[in-house]
Formats: sequence, structure tokens, C-alpha cells
Amino acid sequence: MLLDRHGRATASPYVYRTLDGYVTTDLAVPSSDSESQESITGPRQAGTAVWIAPYLDAGGGHIGMATPAIPVHDASSIVPIVTTDLPVNPAA
Repeated sequence: MLLDRHGRATASPYVYRTLDGYVTTDLAVPSSDSESQESITGPRQAGTAVWIAPYLDAGGGHIGMATPAIPVHDASSIVPIVTTDLPVNPAA
């Protein structure tokens, strides 16, 4: 996710695989409420990489996943937050 100088999402490209290939979408839309999700708030508060516990991603890949979220810094602030989603099977 790319953030402006006020911490608002300006772009959040998301790519996931389906049986038919890859799907690309932008999650930086008001309906996704991506700025309040733990994968964004966690690394912003910690200032370092964090692991997000397994969850069901209903807004992106629609599967159970765990996510490392890594803030990338420039001289004065966090510029983007980089994530990768790893599929997991939620506990039954």
C-alpha cells in the first residue's frame, strides 16, 4: 500500500491467483477500509515488520492466510507497506 504524507492510502495493488490465472485489483477504496486493517496499522505503529495472525481474507484472495507486513522507510516517514499473503488452513 502506498501512503500519502498524511498516512492515507493512495494505492493498494493486490494480485492473487485463481484457477484461471491472476487477478489484479486495487484495495485502496473506501469500501475496503484498508487503512484500519491490522496489516497496515501494525507496521505503522511498530515501525518495523509484523506478522498478522491467520485470518480469512474476504476482500482479496478469499482464503485463509497469514501475512507478514513490512514498512519501507524514506528519510522521514513510512512510504509503502509491503505485504505478501501466505495461504493457511484455518483451524477446524
